[in-house]
Amino acid sequence: TLVGPLEPADLSAREFASVALNGRMLIFGRSVAFGNTLWVSDGTAAGTRPVQTVSFSSRIEPVVANGRLFFLVGSDLWASDGTGLGTDIVVSQVGNSFRPESLTALAEVLVFFEDSDPRGFWESDGTPAGTRRIPFPSKSTLPR
Repeated sequence: TLVGPLEPADLSAREFASVALNGRMLIFGRSVAFGNTLWVSDGTAAGTRPVQTVSFSSRIEPVVANGRLFFLVGSDLWASDGTGLGTDIVVSQVGNSFRPESLTALAEVLVFFEDSDPRGFWESDGTPAGTRRIPFPSKSTLPR
């Protein structure tokens, strides 16, 4: 049973996911009052509140890396520290050409596959400046 203004009867099971982050639970849910929203809870009624309204769908792919929650909203990569001010878009789709998938925590970064042309792996520390394509060595630089 959830506590606070987010009631189980309000949630759409298709769009519900939750992850633990820094001793709190971050919850993707839909409520009558707030619509599709990212919530944070410490497990008490007083400590359960909306973080940010986001238009997420069934493809959220929530992953915790580097003390931040990463998730997808459409083709946009978002990151959150569990606060409204600390929740924002890291990379936004450019003309429907950016399609991140397979979000994975690896050491202190998020690694994901970008499925548009050119395809490849990317890494992110949760900031736009710290999000970049991972360069692959050329054949000539590989050991023989």
